[in-house]
Amino acid sequence: MKTYMLSVLLLAIYFVDVASGGSDSISSNGVNAIGLTQFDGVPLDGRNIIVGQVEDVRPGLPGKDDETNFNTQVIPNMVVKREGSSLADDELATDPHATQVASVLISTDTVDSNNNGITPVGIVPMAQLKASAYGNPAFISEYDAALLSTQWVATNGAKVINHSWSTELPSPVATESDGNSQLTLGMDWIANRYNILNVQAGDQEALTGGTGRPVPIDNFNGITVARSARDSSGVFRDVSNGNFQPLDAGIRTYTDILAPGVLVETAEVNDSPIPANNPTLGEQRLTGTSYAAPHVTGTAVMLQQYAAERFTAGADGWTSTTSVTGAVEQTAIRHEVLKAVIMNSADKLKDDESVMYPGTNDLIPEGRLLGMERTVRKKDNSTWFDSIAYDETAFAGIGTAYAVDEEMGAGHLNTKRALQQFIPGEHEEFGISGETVPLIGWDFGTTTGTAFTDYARYRFNEDLEEGHFISATLAWDRIVEFETDNGTVNEFDENDEFAPYTDDPEFRPADSQVNDLELYLMPAFAGNLGQAVALSSNDTGATVEHLFFEIPEDGAYELWVRQQDADVGNSQDFGLAWWYGLAPDLPDPGATSDFDGDGDIDGADLAQWQGDYGLNADSDVNNDGSSDGLDFLAWQREFTGPSSTASGSPVPEPSSLLLLGCIGMLGSLRFSRVA
Repeated sequence: MKTYMLSVLLLAIYFVDVASGGSDSISSNGVNAIGLTQFDGVPLDGRNIIVGQVEDVRPGLPGKDDETNFNTQVIPNMVVKREGSSLADDELATDPHATQVASVLISTDTVDSNNNGITPVGIVPMAQLKASAYGNPAFISEYDAALLSTQWVATNGAKVINHSWSTELPSPVATESDGNSQLTLGMDWIANRYNILNVQAGDQEALTGGTGRPVPIDNFNGITVARSARDSSGVFRDVSNGNFQPLDAGIRTYTDILAPGVLVETAEVNDSPIPANNPTLGEQRLTGTSYAAPHVTGTAVMLQQYAAERFTAGADGWTSTTSVTGAVEQTAIRHEVLKAVIMNSADKLKDDESVMYPGTNDLIPEGRLLGMERTVRKKDNSTWFDSIAYDETAFAGIGTAYAVDEEMGAGHLNTKRALQQFIPGEHEEFGISGETVPLIGWDFGTTTGTAFTDYARYRFNEDLEEGHFISATLAWDRIVEFETDNGTVNEFDENDEFAPYTDDPEFRPADSQVNDLELYLMPAFAGNLGQAVALSSNDTGATVEHLFFEIPEDGAYELWVRQQDADVGNSQDFGLAWWYGLAPDLPDPGATSDFDGDGDIDGADLAQWQGDYGLNADSDVNNDGSSDGLDFLAWQREFTGPSSTASGSPVPEPSSLLLLGCIGMLGSLRFSRVA
């Protein structure tokens, strides 16, 4: 049984946040992705970046498919079935679910056309979406079909692939749980082989006795996403998933991060269910991890776009490269780096003097929680300080058993903070560079062995202060190999098989595919691990280490990365991101929607846009060839107040043009079909 990640719910009347503009899930209430720009001021909207989508179905194309499966504001760059390039329409399985997921990524619709409070603009509306439907195969296994689709997307330009689907393991599943299905093995092989960040919608349905967990949510090398819901003030911060990995001995957690997944604004397609009380509804809100995952995917695409501009500019910290399948790629777009950056910048506890130090009644002064923008609440209303991953006594050798929380992972996705984490660029450990590192930064590094002297050390260029917190995330791959490679050498072909993953829950270092890396906070100039201040965790079976720790006393510090064993070799590539203190404000891109050039942004600029619509004119601030809805969104963001047109006619404020309104009860849909 394959399941799209949705559920059924009813929505009480909900007022949309107008001031933030655009789709609410990408606004400041959601992942805070609106208004971000490249260094040169060009919007971070995915332009010139290819993004992938894999499901058993694919989004529809206007002009190619019938109108029941497409939306004219959601236009993929290319759609195929499995690894094919051009097939007849009836061989390409279109489905509303794929179009709705794609709309969270690339919808260009910025107008609330039905006055229902929904403007389903995508997080990266200018990205080029390549989608492969693996279908409902009759003469090939579902696992093989899905892997062929993923490999096709991976070899056709995408570096980030969205997976808003999963399939249930058969029962019994003892030999396939925790990463050992051929599907999950293959996903991790593709990630490592082609440098792909697979973003996977997480599990959300309650399990019944004896059934296995869906795959490939148990992957090691990608990011698995849980869903969040709005609190009473409209901010996405409450864990909403209904099911999580049980914390049995030796079983790692699966969730890596949390993102908006309840009542997310999506594009409508004509055969989707229409509420009886609103037969003209043109957009809708849907719930599921299916819609949480593309927020993470889009964030990774934004980071790729930013990295490409910095590389082209030859900026310091952005020109390092590495070889992938014979091609040279920028280290900034390594999937290990993107994963570490996105997870490390996640929100946990709001930095506004509203959170107490754990075990005390003392409020944490503002500025000590890394500028985080929301406090995430778990299903029982507890917070990170109550998490299985947090341990204020996590000194060397006593780290918690789990690197991240079983419900929220490393916290809630924040795209703006991910960019702030990314902007300082790459900084090598001082054993290579001979230099210290800034308080916020990242590195793509490689371990050099397991001897006690083989540490990658990152010494901070400033002292850290007592009572302030530090965050650091280390990500690396498990290495999957073929057991049977029948076709093209070192490519996946139908009926190829991957070597099984051996992991003894009672003795985790016995695993066969995972090198154990550890992350330590050390005093500067420390000589051995006995001086460690903090250890991220003592989980030896995962491929993520995450440290969130209160500095015990003022002083100079450094991070150490150490390879503990050599199950798959004496060297291991890794991505490391770290954050201490407050990030500098993002550069102000300046006003982009002063369409009439009079120095302000008001109703007269709206009138200019209306006259220019569809033309390559002054109001084409996005430089995409014509004045369109994206330019209107820029005006709405930068609007400074009501004014009048040149003729003196009053112009409505953005609140009456875009996002005001409320919606009544909305049904959403859960799809399932037998593979």
